[in-house]
Amino acid sequence: MHFLLIPGFLLLPSDYCNIETKIDKLVHNFEVVDIWPQTIDEIQRIGHPKTDTFKVWMKNVIKFVKTKIRDDTIIVAHSAGSMIAHDIAQECGCTFVGIGCIPTSKTQMLILGKDDKLVRDIQFDNKLDFTNPKVHIVKGGHFGCVTLNGMQRCLKMKNRLKSKITYKEEYLDVSQEIANILNRLGCLKI
Repeated sequence: MHFLLIPGFLLLPSDYCNIETKIDKLVHNFEVVDIWPQTIDEIQRIGHPKTDTFKVWMKNVIKFVKTKIRDDTIIVAHSAGSMIAHDIAQECGCTFVGIGCIPTSKTQMLILGKDDKLVRDIQFDNKLDFTNPKVHIVKGGHFGCVTLNGMQRCLKMKNRLKSKITYKEEYLDVSQEIANILNRLGCLKI
C-alpha cells in the first residue's frame, strides 16, 4: 500500500518522520508531499482562500499531488491538508483518511486526538458519532502526529500571521498509535 500524506498548514514532510519510521516498510511505503508555503511572504503572495491567487495556487498543488497517486494509494491528510485531499481522493478513487480534520461525507476514516481543541472547537463535537468504527480517537491533541519541533514552528508562524485561532496544547507524540491504525488499514486494503 502507498500512503500519501498531505501535511497540515505550515508543516513540512520531515515533521511527520515519527509516523513514517513506524510504518511497516516491508508491506507499505509512506510519502509526504511538500505543498505549503514556508515564509510569510510566500503565504501573502498566495493569499486567502477564495482569492484568485489562492485558487491558482490550489489548482497547481492539486495537479502536483495527483502525479503522486498510484493504483494502491491511500491518501492521508492532516488538518488543512484535508481541503486538498477530499476532492483528489474522490476523483482518483482513493481511500481518504483524515487526521485532525473536520470530516465530510468524503472522509472514509478519521483519526482524532482526544484533546484536539482546534478541530473540536471549530465544529463538531455534537455531530460526530464516536461509536463509528471508522472514527479512531487517540491520545493527545492536534499536533500529536508531528514532531515537537514541527508543532512549535507551526504555532510560532500562526502567531506571526496573527491567526485568530489560538490555543495551547501539551505535546504528546501519538505517532505509534496512528502508524498502527494505518498499518492495519493498509493490510485490509491489500
